[in-house]
Amino acid sequence: MTKLLMARPTPRGNIEEVYKWEPYIKCDKLHVKYYPEPEAYDIIYKFFMEHDYDYLVIAPDDLVVLPEDMEQLKEDCELGYDVIGGISNVNEGDYYITSCLTMDDLYHGPVWMEYDNMPKENIFKVAFNGFSLLAISRKVLKDMPFEYDNIELDGMDITGSVDTIFAINCWKRGIDIYTDKRIDMLHLRDSGRSRVGGRKPRVEFVQ
Repeated sequence: MTKLLMARPTPRGNIEEVYKWEPYIKCDKLHVKYYPEPEAYDIIYKFFMEHDYDYLVIAPDDLVVLPEDMEQLKEDCELGYDVIGGISNVNEGDYYITSCLTMDDLYHGPVWMEYDNMPKENIFKVAFNGFSLLAISRKVLKDMPFEYDNIELDGMDITGSVDTIFAINCWKRGIDIYTDKRIDMLHLRDSGRSRVGGRKPRVEFVQ
């Protein structure tokens, strides 16, 4: 049986709509609360590598994940995809999803896909997922820890968030990223507020 760990790097931790569904999601969960982003991902990576999970699933703390979203993702992982996730809106109230079609879109400053322009297939290849419930296999993570600093691409230094640098590293290594449009989630980007520096950092493991 495929074993998933859902990890939430949690600078806010105060969006009720996100956390009310957590008890109904059937997998182990790791909440890394009130840490700066690099430290949060280091903690998540270390915990994952020290335990016997097959996939690490990244779910930002402003992403509403329903139980059926995780069930579909688990089915996708059991099909053997190394990197696969869902879709979500980019900003609250907009009509774009956090997936772009090609590496050129990501390289030149992403061209967001519109809901109406998604491929007909349920599962399709993308250059970027934005960590919208992104499942990453142990095989991939073993050789590619998360990075946070500048990354070289075609002779240029590229600065970006963890999800952007992860996508570029996948592209450089020939690792495909897939999206399942049936996993369609609400991204509450403008909700809540960061409590990093205002709350004592802590890690919560929930089975």
